[in-house]
Amino acid sequence: MSAAKSRGSAGPAVTEWTAVSSRVEGPAPHVLHVWRARTDAWWRVREADAGVLNDEELARAAAFVQPVDRDRFVAMHGILRRVLGDYLGMPPGEIEFRTGALGKPHLAGSAEQSGLQFNASRSGDWCAFAIAAGGRVGVDVERNALTDDYLTVADAFFSPAEVAILTALPRAEHERAFFDCWTRKEAMIKAVGAGLYLDLKAFDVPLDPLSRFELDLTSEADGIGGLWTVACGDLAPGYSGAAAMQGPMAECLRFEWAP
Repeated sequence: MSAAKSRGSAGPAVTEWTAVSSRVEGPAPHVLHVWRARTDAWWRVREADAGVLNDEELARAAAFVQPVDRDRFVAMHGILRRVLGDYLGMPPGEIEFRTGALGKPHLAGSAEQSGLQFNASRSGDWCAFAIAAGGRVGVDVERNALTDDYLTVADAFFSPAEVAILTALPRAEHERAFFDCWTRKEAMIKAVGAGLYLDLKAFDVPLDPLSRFELDLTSEADGIGGLWTVACGDLAPGYSGAAAMQGPMAECLRFEWAP
């Protein structure tokens, strides 16, 4: 597989975060919806919605050793079900999911007919969701906390061009640039949903602060090649985030879940 260049994208900028406590209309074609939520926001309402998660989700939650990790997992999946339930006009506990061959979840049952595509990510106290009407999507959020071996990690997963840009930056900018690069590449991997075919080193993403860029991929794997668009930005203070969608992006609307 080979991947080609990225370029800055013209057109409407990514919107600021808007707090939402009521139903949002589904995304129009070529419009990406990105949601953020604090995982502790769910704790205030979860007792009333104890039956929202299915048996598989509850089993996965129970497998966490640390209670805080279990609570954050429950929070992300509970909020995701609420957000999707508002789009679909159905109770969150009735939403069915299926998992693809490479582990990416999709809507199933009656909800599948909606054509909504989604992806979720969680780090620290925040979770994020990307939702679009058709076309694959991916999202990644990471708490900014560099470790001493971050350059070793960059050498292992970033392209040579990205490593060169990162190391040329002033040391004070390394943390932001490292996590911007990581979330942008990871959002692409999750959107494609075919990590075996998309090598992180095989494509370049910009490391400078910007709201959106386009990426032209060339691949021998069916459905991967073509135009992809990545929306970028801080998810919250101290957190980097990015969301990718297949095809052109006319607009990226960002919402904050407010229970």
